[in-house]
Amino acid sequence: GEPVRGRSFEHWNFYDSLRNMGHSLTYFDYMGVIGELGKDGMNKELRLTVERLRPDVVFVVLFEDQLDPETLLRISRETDAVTVTWFCDDQWRFDGMSKFYAPCFDWSITTANSALPKYAEIGYERVIKTQWAANHFLYTPSATAVAYDVTFIGMAHGYRPLTMKRLVDAGLKVGVWGTGWPMGR
Repeated sequence: GEPVRGRSFEHWNFYDSLRNMGHSLTYFDYMGVIGELGKDGMNKELRLTVERLRPDVVFVVLFEDQLDPETLLRISRETDAVTVTWFCDDQWRFDGMSKFYAPCFDWSITTANSALPKYAEIGYERVIKTQWAANHFLYTPSATAVAYDVTFIGMAHGYRPLTMKRLVDAGLKVGVWGTGWPMGR
């Protein structure tokens, strides 16, 4: 949603990976479309795009409440597309977001072990536990000398600053990038 920040992690590690694997993809930039049509217009355009293109899968990475649950339910129930969402931050966003959106999708993906009993508690059984990975088409081994003992890329929130401080205090050379860190994005 902020073009000055460039493409997101999700773009480079989901979209780009799937594209390089040979899948036929349509990129629906819902944040960009909101800028043009507003939230209601974007949700209508998403539904119409799915109805027109008839994809096998609709893969969504939610940010906040941009996508209307009713739109997602209609796509899940009224089209042949399998709807899948990747919840990036279930360890801290489950109660405020995932528990409300998961029932709108055929499948939900989480990286948080702590979320699994919460999904069970709300009666949602179509959850896939996995972990983050990297786009091996983009990130390849290098013969360059190692500059850091530990690198981290991500926002400075939660326990992360304390974790990085502990690593530095332990004598490791740490490189940290992302919103909120001194080294920036």
